[in-house]
Amino acid sequence: PYSQIGKTALSMIYFQTLNRIMWKEKIRKVRKVIMTELTNGQIATKTYEAFNTRDFESAAIWVHDHLEFTDVAAGKVYKGPDEMIGQYGEWLEGFSDGHVEITNVIESNDGWVVVEFTVYGTNDGSFMGKPPTNKKVALHSCDVLHITDGKVDRGRGYFDSNAVTIQLEG
Repeated sequence: PYSQIGKTALSMIYFQTLNRIMWKEKIRKVRKVIMTELTNGQIATKTYEAFNTRDFESAAIWVHDHLEFTDVAAGKVYKGPDEMIGQYGEWLEGFSDGHVEITNVIESNDGWVVVEFTVYGTNDGSFMGKPPTNKKVALHSCDVLHITDGKVDRGRGYFDSNAVTIQLEG
């Protein structure tokens, strides 16, 4: 009942679909190989690298869907990759040139990783409900992260929120 054109079109759709499935499987396998070759410390730093390059989709790849990250200074809990990316957005709204420099990474044998870093940026946008000051900020911070199955599943971030206020007002 199908015309030759219809058979050809169905055949093309079939091969395109098969090709997409094969590529997705290849990508999954490559990621699995990469994850098994990376240390937990290297996995943890992937999210900071993604912040610096503004590649938020890449950051989400390294975070569990059930992530629970507590920003201790702000008293906020971020759940899942979308809220983590939202946190990036909050910082970048206030500091569009914001970037992270990692100072130290310490790994334990039970999945915990401590990342010491400094966030730099110029306050060129609204931040913490206040207008921009155009002042430069250097915020020394420390995150304690847990890695499960090659992804960050929970953690806590520590920094002195008064240090930000003093630099913006001083």
